[in-house]
Amino acid sequence: MERTAVESLDPTRRLATIVLDGAPARLIGGEGQAGKILAALKPILSLSLAAEAVGGSERAVRDTVEYAKVRHQFGRPIGSFQAVKHRCAEMQVRLEGSRAGIRHAGTVLVDGGEDLDLLSSVVKVFATRSYFRTAAEMIQLHGGIGFTWEHSAHLHFKRAKFLEILGGTHTELRSSIADAVLAERV
Repeated sequence: MERTAVESLDPTRRLATIVLDGAPARLIGGEGQAGKILAALKPILSLSLAAEAVGGSERAVRDTVEYAKVRHQFGRPIGSFQAVKHRCAEMQVRLEGSRAGIRHAGTVLVDGGEDLDLLSSVVKVFATRSYFRTAAEMIQLHGGIGFTWEHSAHLHFKRAKFLEILGGTHTELRSSIADAVLAERV
């Protein structure tokens, strides 16, 4: 086995390329079943990434709202300005939409009743995109400190982009969503 470290967009994630040359292995499932096994795992991966995005969004919103309460400009907290209030409210709305999506998907995962592949793709796209937009807002609302390495805002931004890409890009997932929706209408 050979492992080579790979630089990651999210510096808190250690990634590596692993080469298994001559390593002993055991067949999981039957001969030729790898595609079915991987297809069954795809919705779980998508929902796991979406759930992580929800958690990241929650932390980003909380930290940004707290910062808006203590950062003063023109003699008052920046959170008292209507433009800042609106941006924080939009961050919270995106978070609540993502939470609702992941809760519903969790119910479907356990109880069935809907196309889990389609639902997990929709939830992943929505939750990870929401996290990315929230992380970008976090940087903006934190001002200059949000751009520094010493602040967590840039880590949220990188992690959000990493989650968008991992497990299928938005372009790939939206294409599969469109295929599934259009196939139902035909």
